[in-house]
Amino acid sequence: MRKRNVKGYGRGETNEQALEVLLLTMTEAASVLSIGRTTMYELVASGEIEAVHIGRSARVPVAAVEEFVERRRHGRATFRAPKSAARAKRELDPGQPTA
Repeated sequence: MRKRNVKGYGRGETNEQALEVLLLTMTEAASVLSIGRTTMYELVASGEIEAVHIGRSARVPVAAVEEFVERRRHGRATFRAPKSAARAKRELDPGQPTA
């Protein structure tokens, strides 16, 4: 788990004294995964990665990032790329032409 120093506690302390980080900002989570911020938002919107909302802010639990990586490592990804409207319509009713 990542550790973060809190203001006023950063000088001369050991790692045991630093606080463990439970939540990451979207930008921090995207950085940890080496993906873009927009992709991070898409993964959260699709339900692939859990987010916690605090007021108007969204935070990503460190555990959710770790679980996402484990699912991807074992080939159990559930994220699906968004479909175009025409493709979705064809799949629902393949006999009808799309405009």
